[in-house]
This record gives sequence, C-alpha cells and structure tokens, in this order.
Amino acid sequence: MANYLNNIRDLVNLTCKRIKERTPPRKRGPGRPSTDPADIAKTLLLQTYLESSNRVAEGFLLLFHEKLGITSHFSYKTIERGYDRERVNEIPDELVVITNEGVGGKEKTCSFDGTGFSASNKENYADKR
Repeated sequence: MANYLNNIRDLVNLTCKRIKERTPPRKRGPGRPSTDPADIAKTLLLQTYLESSNRVAEGFLLLFHEKLGITSHFSYKTIERGYDRERVNEIPDELVVITNEGVGGKEKTCSFDGTGFSASNKENYADKR
C-alpha cells in the first residue's frame, strides 16, 4: 500500500508538471478557487484502488493526505465532481503516455506478458514453419 501511494504521488506530480509546461496558464474566473486537479486525481486513483464510494474516499483522504502530498481537504462532492472536470481527466491520459514511453526510449520490443514475443499465435506459428 505504501508503494502504491508513493507511485500515485510521484506519477501524478510528474504528469501535472508536464501538462503545465505545455499549456498556457488559464485565467481564473469568478467564484470560489478551484481545487487542485492533481489532488483530485490522486484521490480518484486511491478511490479506484480501494474500490470505495465517494464518502469513504473522503475518509481515506483524511488518512492518506500527507503520504499523497495533498495539502487541502475537500468533500465527497468535490471528489464526485472530479470525474467531470476536464483538467482532472487530462491527468490519466498523460499517465498513459508516460507509462507507454518506456525507459528512456531504450526498449525496442514490448509485449503484454514481458517476454517480448508477439501475442498472435498465427505469427509465431508462421515463423516456426
């Protein structure tokens, strides 16, 4: 669990850094200040891992906010609204990009099981014949 929390914190922080570098800052509109999208994304990832409801996720936020690097507390309604926020939804998309990049571009072959062999039986069969 500790490793998972560290991974969430580090990967979401890296993702947000990359997103901020390539997008211009947005002008703040009227109303209350928005909650940091990274904090919401970290909570949503924790909620998914623990398979919990929004109210229970709010409790987990109180328990794990220091480990996840979340500085503000927010309610279960903010967690619920996080599913529909564009800036929060950018984070998992960028996470997929990061995890698909490989290790410094040094990986030449990839497979679903780590062997490097193709997942297609036809290709393997044809190569052997």
